[in-house]
Amino acid sequence: MMLKTVFFLSTAINGSSALLHKLREMRNSKTKNQVAALSDKISFNGEEIFGSELAGGSKSVETCYKTSRVDKLESVKVCGVNMKVVIYLPNDCLAKDPHNVEVGVCDGGKPSTTCTEITADKKGDNYWIDSALSYMIMPCDVSQEASVDDAPAINGTALL
Repeated sequence: MMLKTVFFLSTAINGSSALLHKLREMRNSKTKNQVAALSDKISFNGEEIFGSELAGGSKSVETCYKTSRVDKLESVKVCGVNMKVVIYLPNDCLAKDPHNVEVGVCDGGKPSTTCTEITADKKGDNYWIDSALSYMIMPCDVSQEASVDDAPAINGTALL
């Protein structure tokens, strides 16, 4: 009888632990997805890839995407004050490389219609973005600094 009780308690504890883990995952994913406001929109080369009104759905937040080697990244435009895009030269979305740039206005004091745009200007600081191999859409309150241990999973989806 004692053995059955111990087994039952052990099973109940393991089951509740798994349930708590699942509930935490659901809460965290819900929080990530609720960060964007209706006014938050992100466009690459004039084509919207993130926004609440996209017919095919938006790209996911905090996911590393590889860019297409065929279609060069000529411009990145971010509208709204809740989201940003980090463009990386290497294809792994790690902040350790000196060639990365954040695009977005992360200032709740600015109007929600505020937009910022960068282009691949061969004479400016962003001369390299047309060679960028990865990018990540992130909420403004998340730092782009990542360690090798916390490297995001790479999504094989092409840019355009």
